[in-house]
Amino acid sequence: MLVAMRACAAILVMSGLLSLASRVSADTVKQPTCSEPAAKPRAAKAIADVDWCNFDYGGGKGSRLTAGRSSLHLYRKLGEPHDTIARTLRGVIYGDLDGDKKREAAIILQHTTRFASRDTPSSSTTVYIYTLVDGAPRLLGSIPAADPVSEVSFAKGVVTVRSGTPTTAARYRRDRAGDFNEIAPAP
Repeated sequence: MLVAMRACAAILVMSGLLSLASRVSADTVKQPTCSEPAAKPRAAKAIADVDWCNFDYGGGKGSRLTAGRSSLHLYRKLGEPHDTIARTLRGVIYGDLDGDKKREAAIILQHTTRFASRDTPSSSTTVYIYTLVDGAPRLLGSIPAADPVSEVSFAKGVVTVRSGTPTTAARYRRDRAGDFNEIAPAP
């Protein structure tokens, strides 16, 4: 009888119907397919309902994405070379960060600045972690990352980000002040 119960439990675990341990989900980052914003956006019931392609990430001018992109052009004199600050949505990953059975979102944004006085643009990538509170996304914090970000995973309060060339992994835990701090690699 015990053997039969163990076999049934194994089948349920393999089929995903029963979880005996905290599930770690490492998801590969893929470029999202974005479109123009909906005329009348619907309210979010879950974090996956948020239209991250057409979202205002805060921070003033140039922070609202449309179809996954934004750009701010800074002219000294109209018609002359100018500086450009651009943001591009590189991916969205969902996972349960804190074990509350509600998913959080990791939003991967690339920031590129092109200066009229330089030939080479500067670029950085940031992973923003959001949760949903009363139907609205709330920023939990941000994590700097190398480019490209290839994978993000959530498990037991830890966000693991695989990024760069060659790929390296860094682990982050949120402290009481709300900041994500890098922690030692897993043994």
